[in-house]
Amino acid sequence: MGEQFHGINEIIERQSHIPIPLLNEQKPEDIHYLLYEAQITEEPICVSYFKKGTIHYVQGKISRVDTLGESIYVENNRIVFSSITDVSRAPYDTEGF
Repeated sequence: MGEQFHGINEIIERQSHIPIPLLNEQKPEDIHYLLYEAQITEEPICVSYFKKGTIHYVQGKISRVDTLGESIYVENNRIVFSSITDVSRAPYDTEGF
């Protein structure tokens, strides 16, 4: 019975997955600019990114940029550049979290 339940859960999970969002031509440039600005000013940002069929969100300061690995680290979360779907300035300082 447990295997059947596990199989049903997998089917439901796969159905909830979405395809990676397509970005218009301007969006990657906007994302790059906001990431660059946030790194220089050390201000917190909100990043949404695509991973395993879902959109994830993280908020915080950029702690590291890995140009070789083409990724950034926000609050110790590694985010690959190509998976980023949106970046915005954080509405408030996340230092207290």
